[in-house]
Amino acid sequence: MKKVILITLSLILITVPAFADFLDDFNRYADIHGIVPAKQFVSSDGSVYFMSDFVILTSEGNTVTVAGQDHIQTLAVACCALDSIDQKESYSESSGRIFVTYLDALKAEDKTAYSVLYGYIKIYVIIADDLILVNMVE
Repeated sequence: MKKVILITLSLILITVPAFADFLDDFNRYADIHGIVPAKQFVSSDGSVYFMSDFVILTSEGNTVTVAGQDHIQTLAVACCALDSIDQKESYSESSGRIFVTYLDALKAEDKTAYSVLYGYIKIYVIIADDLILVNMVE
């Protein structure tokens, strides 16, 4: 039993620092923009995810995914997450691009849309039933 606990703790300690920068950056921007700060969680399979209110965030490598049921809240968290990974442009430009992509997804027959921000960040918005998913890839 002690071995299992030690292995689990060592995996968490190895995994957590990789996400510390994203979480710190996200929470700094969340505080500025009035969004609920994210908290870090570790699932039973060892993967790390974050929650800001009722919105789930994941950050793996150069990809950030934001998912939630409330469209406005999810879009706000996605804008804050985009600010966390791309600090070169203003919040209004980032949020504008996410919102335009969201509107394109609403109009699309398959409820998906894709855009490129600043030539290197790809933004995908998928609307399915009562869930909205925003995926940002650097």
